[in-house]
Amino acid sequence: MEARYSNPAGLQCIVHCRVSTTKQAYEGESLDTQAAICSKIAETRGWTLAHEPWREAFSGRKLQRPVFDDILAFLDARPGTVRYYLFRSIDRTTRGGSFSYELMKRALAERGVEMVDSLGIIQPVRNTLDHLGFEYAWSRVSPSEISELVQAALAKTEVSGILTRLIGQEISLRQRGYKIRPPADGFINQRIIVDGRKRTIEVPDPERAKYLRAMFDLRAAGQLSDVQICERVNAMGYRTREFKRWDREHKTIIGTGGGVPLNPDRLQLIVRRPIYCGIICEKWTHGRPVKAVYDGLVSIETFNRANRGSIAVVQDDDGQYHIVRDGSVGKWGQKQTIENPLFPYRKVVVCPMCRCQFMGSSPTGKAGVRYPTYHCNRGHKYLGVPKRTFEEAIEAHVSRLRFRVGLLPTVRKAVIRERDAAIAETDASAEAMEKSRQALELQKAGVVKAFKLASSSAMRRSLEADLEDLDRQIEEAARTHSATKVTLDDIDGYLTDAKSVMEHPGVLLISEANPTQRDALYGFFFETYPTWREISDGTPKCAWIFSLLSRSESEKLWSVPSPPPDWNTIERSILKWKLLAPTLFHLFRKGNRRKRP
Repeated sequence: MEARYSNPAGLQCIVHCRVSTTKQAYEGESLDTQAAICSKIAETRGWTLAHEPWREAFSGRKLQRPVFDDILAFLDARPGTVRYYLFRSIDRTTRGGSFSYELMKRALAERGVEMVDSLGIIQPVRNTLDHLGFEYAWSRVSPSEISELVQAALAKTEVSGILTRLIGQEISLRQRGYKIRPPADGFINQRIIVDGRKRTIEVPDPERAKYLRAMFDLRAAGQLSDVQICERVNAMGYRTREFKRWDREHKTIIGTGGGVPLNPDRLQLIVRRPIYCGIICEKWTHGRPVKAVYDGLVSIETFNRANRGSIAVVQDDDGQYHIVRDGSVGKWGQKQTIENPLFPYRKVVVCPMCRCQFMGSSPTGKAGVRYPTYHCNRGHKYLGVPKRTFEEAIEAHVSRLRFRVGLLPTVRKAVIRERDAAIAETDASAEAMEKSRQALELQKAGVVKAFKLASSSAMRRSLEADLEDLDRQIEEAARTHSATKVTLDDIDGYLTDAKSVMEHPGVLLISEANPTQRDALYGFFFETYPTWREISDGTPKCAWIFSLLSRSESEKLWSVPSPPPDWNTIERSILKWKLLAPTLFHLFRKGNRRKRP
């Protein structure tokens, strides 16, 4: 065989080594091993390497091969100088089948380069008319052409079998609720033993789970805007997960990404992911929700409240889970977005089962009569309430509302005292944090001095770890927050609008026809939109100011109100009011000429 490759000195070749993944490059037949084998063959046959061996960690099933494109560009820049393209074996060149192999072989032949494998499968091209002294394009053939195509087809069949077993098992495990692939942010993967076999689940990340829970809790409370939620979570120290950027061959780290603060767009993407309430819904489950074998970071109820009707997870009577998106009916995506004046409370009183907005329609009875109904059946048992019953319950509840408006000045003084106490507490905390930071700086200076004097590498590594820990503590100690973003003008504006509602609750809460202003008014009056069950029972949760000053019809006017709630509750209500204030301003402007916040 060597006689066929006896060539005069000066012939040049190139070597191409490939593995499918970076892991395979270290655990299988490595790129270095392939390069050594091919370089030895080139040396034996008297060929000179025209370039350092190309190394590639890339799937052989893909038609687009960046490294092979680089090889072709190299050949185009040096026409006629390279004679042979040397590689380990056909399955190391491509796993795309005979078609992909022929494309590569043709591209090389057009540049006057022959393919040579280290196993000797590929035979040199021969002229079948050489004995007659003639040569045509069709007379130049390779005796091993059929064997080469069979090897290429076998390589494709082999990878198909491997992936069928691997991906098939992963799909099966995913449909049974186990974890595949890297964990979602806020989780870490953990191996467990189930029936003697290793399985992977997700458990809360001790470092990052608190950020994700805060996002859901704050959004479920409905007191802050998405911008304000982002500010709160970022103040806790949240940054997106950092990741490494690799070069095209995935061999060298060329940079890092991530590490940026939370923004509203990212927040909305995060809170819409059902995995955070323990529900898997993806392509491998055919788009159907599957309960994971592990718990989420939040409950399903918190997940639904945080998404405010845009997406909800519900469970039917058979225990099956369903995902409802954007007010869908039956199938996903069939939206009910048109304002219907026949059902004015459709959006401000929610379903007690899934906490999504009610739908409104007028089904026809057997007698041909239409019956206007508020209803909801998003993955749960149908709930329908006649329009008259529904609205009479709301009107009855509102008609019973009475408030001690005269005590608002007293409440104002108490609120201001709470605000001042919060500011004082924060100032004291900031002073203590500054002293702690200074102590840490002194400790760091001592560690730096010890590091300079350390002689052994082990001691230096230990001191480096101490320095990193101190830097982290100093950063945390330096992170101070303002006590409040609520000014005295904000408090006065909030109480003024609250007074307007207390003086005329029936006129505003029942008679308001503008849907935007009605939504803003109910968002201001109630801590969260009430459910139908809360309205019918007379137990909706109002904002703290209305709960504090409410009284029954028979109750006499008290001289002193109950103490106000803690400052955090007050602050959340006022910040929520600031978002609604422009709409409320238009609603109250005839009776109140104050400036818009």
